[in-house]
Amino acid sequence: DITLALVPEGLKLFGTIRNLRMDVDAVGSCNVLGVDLCPDVSGQMRVDEIQLYAIISLGLDEDKQPQANIVDFQLGYSGEDLSLNGIGSLLNPILDAVLALFNGQIESLLKDELQSMLPGVLEELFAQFQLDQSLTIPPLVEGAPENTVTLRTRYSRLELTMDGVQLGFDAVVQGTKKVVHSPLGSLGRGDCDDGETVFALSKGSEIAVGIFDDLLNQLLFAVWWGGSLELELNETTLGDLGGTLDGYGIANPVIKLDFFLAPMISDCDGDGALTLGVGDLYIQADFTMLGAPLSVSLFASLLGNASISLQNDGTGNSFSVTLEDIQQFEYEFVSVTEGYEDLIPIIDELLQGELLTGALDSLTGTTFGGLALPEIDLSGLVPGIPQGTKLTINPQELTRDSGYTELDGNLD
Repeated sequence: DITLALVPEGLKLFGTIRNLRMDVDAVGSCNVLGVDLCPDVSGQMRVDEIQLYAIISLGLDEDKQPQANIVDFQLGYSGEDLSLNGIGSLLNPILDAVLALFNGQIESLLKDELQSMLPGVLEELFAQFQLDQSLTIPPLVEGAPENTVTLRTRYSRLELTMDGVQLGFDAVVQGTKKVVHSPLGSLGRGDCDDGETVFALSKGSEIAVGIFDDLLNQLLFAVWWGGSLELELNETTLGDLGGTLDGYGIANPVIKLDFFLAPMISDCDGDGALTLGVGDLYIQADFTMLGAPLSVSLFASLLGNASISLQNDGTGNSFSVTLEDIQQFEYEFVSVTEGYEDLIPIIDELLQGELLTGALDSLTGTTFGGLALPEIDLSGLVPGIPQGTKLTINPQELTRDSGYTELDGNLD
């Protein structure tokens, strides 16, 4: 039985090992005139109960990895006994002396074993809270390729107090570049509020996880960087919009979307609402109108309400960013097939009407991400823990505060 309790900058451990049994071989050696008068015997060493107490400091080493050290260790035991087969009461005083010798050896053995094992177990346990995982981004439209991005975290702090354990991480999301554009990276939130608000995790639940908006924007950036938003829409993927286009004499539409910048979320619009913005979206549309082949290009930007929600696909808990509805959409024509410039007002009317409404409606509900919460595998820490035994974060509530998404829940 092991019980752990928090102390400043470490853990206090109480342990009890019951019914320890060890086989013993006693090798006799007393020759008289070449005759062995002390035969070898066997028996059993028994200790009813061993109690141990330890204080273990826990923090980060210079490489930002968990480091544990035993700073106090005490051990006691009771109910010890040694029995050897075929040895009568005549030799009890000798057995008592042997038992005393064994007691010292057992204490030294257990101390060495536990002192070498306990720090490593704790270091391995806390190391598993760091992530290095691949996330598969499904195609947004049929026929588009999948995308894979990598999430990595590294400790920035590991603090233990009487109130709990707080783990801080630096994080990065990366993907393989498949776009032609080369921005410097995803935008950082900065101090868009009063500059004095400091986010603090709530202490009302068993576990709380805070995720900064910059990490979510890195995720959106990596999804875009890997080409997931390089979309080509046709009559099949446009769905019901095909009938709308027929009413304007438009057929065989092919619409290519080229995001010059990655989408990004923000709560910096003044009222704290979460929004998702897209800037510099280049749209190239090729189609026939009244039998004439036309090509139209334009730049567009949009701003919509966003939400972050919990998901469980059966393999674990994750959360994603979803575009709920679009509040603002602006565009500017870049080019129209030469000789058909007079059609711009008609195309503009088409965009302002059902085509634009239908296209925007098809964008809403689009989900980005699927960032998985970590599961800690316990089976490899010490022998005897069954395979598949995991420590799982089971979120119950999601809230927003000062550029952070907080998940509160239980550890299962």
